Amino acid sequence: ILLFLSSLQSIKQRKGMMELAAVAYPTALFCSFVWFTLGFNFFSFDHVRASKILIPRKQQDSPLIPTLTASVRFLGGMNAALSLMSVLLLGFWGADIPVFDDKLERATMLFILGVAHFTQFAFNVPVLVGGEKEWRVVSGPMLTIFALDATEAVLNIGAAAVILLG
Repeated sequence: ILLFLSSLQSIKQRKGMMELAAVAYPTALFCSFVWFTLGFNFFSFDHVRASKILIPRKQQDSPLIPTLTASVRFLGGMNAALSLMSVLLLGFWGADIPVFDDKLERATMLFILGVAHFTQFAFNVPVLVGGEKEWRVVSGPMLTIFALDATEAVLNIGAAAVILLG
């Protein structure tokens, strides 16, 4: 009887994990799409403001500022590509088009998105630990970027794990 009840519990847990896995994929893709789109807009179209948050006020009169300001748009382009990938995968999922339909393929895509978010978070950690000489991490727009990239990394990598376990 105990073995039977244990088997039923295992089946129930497995079903719950499968239901969670079914929701994890589109949720992670949607959140990545929104966040990368915001990054695209900020770094591409508000690049002057974006560069100002990266440069300490006392150094904003440097002759290199126009070059840095122009190069910040590169970050916008990277965010645009990741946003497009997220929305395309979400669209394929929503239209039931079998692109990256296997759970290992889906988990791989979410893991890659999670790593993209994680690197954007992780490269701010040395700046924070080093006394924020390069830019402010725990105030202003960078705090939002820092916190949300960490959250997105956990969401995407966690969703990949749920999909693999489901």
